[in-house]
Amino acid sequence: MGAFNYSSYAKAIQPGLHRRGMHPIALLLLGCIVQYPFVKDKNGHKYKISRTEARDWYHGAQGMPQGIRDGADNSRVVGQARQYFEDKVLPELYTDKEQGILDSIIDLIHDDPAIQGDTLNHFDDLYNAGDSAAFLSESFLYAVKGENGLFQRPPKKKKSKPLAEVTDIEEFENLMKQKYPKPAPMTPPAELADHELTYASELYAAYADAEGLPEMDRQMLDDPKYKKYNRSFNRQRKYYYMAETILEESRDTLNLKESECFDKAKEEVYDGVIDTCDRSYPDGFQRLLSVIDTAGGISLSQKIEKMLLDWMGPGEKKGICHMLVNDKRIRWVDEDD
Repeated sequence: MGAFNYSSYAKAIQPGLHRRGMHPIALLLLGCIVQYPFVKDKNGHKYKISRTEARDWYHGAQGMPQGIRDGADNSRVVGQARQYFEDKVLPELYTDKEQGILDSIIDLIHDDPAIQGDTLNHFDDLYNAGDSAAFLSESFLYAVKGENGLFQRPPKKKKSKPLAEVTDIEEFENLMKQKYPKPAPMTPPAELADHELTYASELYAAYADAEGLPEMDRQMLDDPKYKKYNRSFNRQRKYYYMAETILEESRDTLNLKESECFDKAKEEVYDGVIDTCDRSYPDGFQRLLSVIDTAGGISLSQKIEKMLLDWMGPGEKKGICHMLVNDKRIRWVDEDD
């Protein structure tokens, strides 16, 4: 028996989602509520979900804010929730896992003794009708309005023995990797996200430079004569999201602060590629290829590798190059060439 709330819902749907991490999941699910300007925080401002809140809500360590709970009961939110889930949430679900997610959520509903009578029958009807968007959206809004385990922060685990007392370091590290296996990378969305625009523009510039054109855009990549650039663009987006996955997981799952770990990994990748980047090339596309190839072969320091549980493979290191482009620390087209 258990409570059906945001925490239990998020944990049930998480295994079927492309995106990983407690914060990205909160932004996706609660977007159907906080997208409206009338949903405000305690200071009367439009609600912005922090990483700390997302983590605490996921673990049931903090109640849902009253503004969000009220929003879940608002007629406009309720009326548009099904379409939001149809447009935003269902595309994020792995097709082969969708039914399993629906089964898990209906089981949670049946396990909550507070859900009885007409309410329970309504959820059963939605589930049996096979309308995934309707079932997922209505059950989610119901879950958000429930008590989210307030003051039920999970007890702290007992500290393990100091590393100096562990006799088999390799065995200890293997156990940690088993507990936290490398996360599946996020799938790039069909449309570019706002945080992709800078590095995407630099990629277009590299392709245009190689073709002797003043500029290129994504639509031009659909032209068969530019298919090699189209393939390149899709690969680079994949690498970028591989790196984004590790960034999110290092914060949300391993609870590592970016300044403690991921930023240091970025610095090591930067140090490993900057000399390659600064060489002269016939065009920006050739610079891109050389730098990305170099990045994939970089060996990070042992400390960083261990902190990130050896999650940083060649693809993730290549993806960091595009984060460095976003930071305006490297460029593909050098006007001096």
